[in-house]
Amino acid sequence: MNDFTKDELNIWQEHLLWCLEVHCLPPEMYELAKKIQSMIDNYCEHLNEDRIFYGDVAVGECKECHMVIL
Repeated sequence: MNDFTKDELNIWQEHLLWCLEVHCLPPEMYELAKKIQSMIDNYCEHLNEDRIFYGDVAVGECKECHMVIL
């Protein structure tokens, strides 16, 4: 499961890049910017999933990233 939406990740990325331009931030912040960009690049919407019902619980697997979705 993605903890942030793609829009939220973009907001964090834009804010972080602005901070990097305006302020003198530690080098670790550049690594964080790269990590957020990687999360944006690899973001999956989980739109193509097959669901199997086990009683009242529906379990699915995304066809794109193979994540199990409850």
